Amino acid sequence: MSDDPRILETAILDELPEGLVAKAVEFFNQNYPGDSKKRMESDFFSSKLGPSNPNGHGYFTVATYNGEVVGTCTAVRKTLISGDRIIQAVEIGDTYTSKVFRKSCQFAQLYPETKSIDDYLNKSIFGRLASETLDRARADGVEYVYGTPNLQAKLSWLGRMNFKLVDGNYTYRISSPSRTHPIYNSSISRHFFGAIYTKISFLFCSVATRKYSVSLIAKQEVHDLPNPRKESTSKDTLKLLNSHSWIHARFVNNNDKEYKIVKITRRGNNQLCGYLFFFEYEREDNFKLLILSKDLLNDKKLERLKIPISKIAADKFFKYENLSVWVDVRRVSLKFRAIFGFLSKEFKVDIVGKSLAEVGAELVTKNFYDFQYGDSDLA
Repeated sequence: MSDDPRILETAILDELPEGLVAKAVEFFNQNYPGDSKKRMESDFFSSKLGPSNPNGHGYFTVATYNGEVVGTCTAVRKTLISGDRIIQAVEIGDTYTSKVFRKSCQFAQLYPETKSIDDYLNKSIFGRLASETLDRARADGVEYVYGTPNLQAKLSWLGRMNFKLVDGNYTYRISSPSRTHPIYNSSISRHFFGAIYTKISFLFCSVATRKYSVSLIAKQEVHDLPNPRKESTSKDTLKLLNSHSWIHARFVNNNDKEYKIVKITRRGNNQLCGYLFFFEYEREDNFKLLILSKDLLNDKKLERLKIPISKIAADKFFKYENLSVWVDVRRVSLKFRAIFGFLSKEFKVDIVGKSLAEVGAELVTKNFYDFQYGDSDLA
């Protein structure tokens, strides 16, 4: 390979042009085939960044070399609440760079207010795409940006991009396997253990959720959404605003991605208590996952029972090999962890944030309240 730097261009895909979006999809699938969540089609971007998002149109920037995509960055519009104040925000992510383009590159055009091709934003695909994406967001009145990067990207956000850590919650991934889970297929003894485990866990869930009933419904049957519980939002916290219009657009009326909807009612009076929204995908090794991507509950007791009632719904309506539920670890009792957590991993979500306007400069030091990692890259 020549020592001469390869000359890159940037392209704005905010309007989601089919040709370049298709090339971005191809870039993901060729460069990150092991990341099952990035095995995608064009609707992955349109559902997050297109007009169906009631929070607003998102931002999408790519780097190209000889017409091919070699790096990406997206920013999804979100709405936050701090005290009684509404804050226009974006969640930045999908910052991927081709492994063979991480060195010996430069952009054809200098970034504004830079003077040398050796400046960081004229050589780094990550830094350039993130900066151009946030420039457009700032021009549209976005005040705040946050993200949940992996360890490698986090160091660049905190260093080169001048982001700060925002206090986030610990989350816990509850994984509940079925008898078809690969772990039970390796031997007769493990298969027997899997059968016993699923029977015991289902019985436990049935007892714990005996006051509720679940039913699988079509999206046309979602007429009313339960009113969210009124919770005071301190000026020292940032809270994601998941409005009814957002819920409908993302999970009910989303034609780009099909969600399975489970309705929860109270036995006896048939009172609506909430909905669970699942989606399914298969890994390359034919490992089928069922993921609880969002819940909408108006019963505080039911929220504490989210794991067992998800298990009841999954076993009753779906064929899966592994059920994944992401919850705040502080809301999961020890007995539920003991029943469901033996294949689970505990994660701490590091949230990084930055003000895009002086009016929100103080927000970077505040807690990020009620953040659910499992929903972050889906909405």
